[in-house]
Amino acid sequence: MHFRFATAALTLLAAFPLAAGAQDAAAVAPESYKVMLDNERVRVFETTFKKGASVAMHSHPDHVVYVLAGGTLEFTLADGSKHSKTAQSGQTFFIPAEAHSLKNVGKSVVKLVSTELKEVAPDGGLSAAERAEVLGLLERGQRELEDLVAGTPEDLWAKKPAPGRWSVAEIVEHLGAAEPFLFGLLQQTLSAPVDADWARVEGALASDKFVGMLQDRSQKFQAPEPIQPKGGLTRAEALARFAGARSVTTEFVRRTSDPIKKHVAALPFGKMTGHQLLTMIGGHNLRHNAQIREALEVLRQN
Repeated sequence: MHFRFATAALTLLAAFPLAAGAQDAAAVAPESYKVMLDNERVRVFETTFKKGASVAMHSHPDHVVYVLAGGTLEFTLADGSKHSKTAQSGQTFFIPAEAHSLKNVGKSVVKLVSTELKEVAPDGGLSAAERAEVLGLLERGQRELEDLVAGTPEDLWAKKPAPGRWSVAEIVEHLGAAEPFLFGLLQQTLSAPVDADWARVEGALASDKFVGMLQDRSQKFQAPEPIQPKGGLTRAEALARFAGARSVTTEFVRRTSDPIKKHVAALPFGKMTGHQLLTMIGGHNLRHNAQIREALEVLRQN
């Protein structure tokens, strides 16, 4: 049962293109990122990007960049958006935590000194603002879901909008099954030893960007078999199953004093902290709320 649980939870998480799992810059491109200093507070790189050189997706916490030799770099962010930055020798920039890939699109070799700041909530616990943010995300998702279920006519509740697509009933059943699986993965993660790389993983992606990515339904994914809807639940039963699982998650967020950021899940696509897993739970709910709206829109047009 433990293996079945872990496989289903990891499969569900692997379905999303999460930049939080982006790898460390030094591991992705050791030829470009030379570590000059690494201690508990900072990591300093000397970085060199030759003309036309590309670096695959990787992440940085908040960092400061000093330009030794200027040029133009093109950045592709986790959401697919691109922007170019032209810098002159002697300039200094502060760059918030993000994941990106990059390419030297200029006519010269670019050399930088990059200083990553490691201290992200030193105790590893949720700050008051972060706790409020996660609770708000969970409460918003549940409130939206309850309103959507209440507004679904009886004749549309179990009707599929198209062959191979879930009905509203099936979506709600899936949410009730997925929530305890994801929360169980969080509990497994918290039982593991602290990860020395937790600050980089936590700093790789802001929560608002992460939630936005999770809600992006331009790509569709197949849920793992154990948490696919099986049918047979009434409207009240499906909603009650979800509400019961959500109450466990919410109560944990309200009460926990664990250093949840310091515990990191090693997933097929990369790593996620306990904080990011909680954000994932809330974002997954919002993603399927959007799916319900899509289904009802189609059904009401037919």
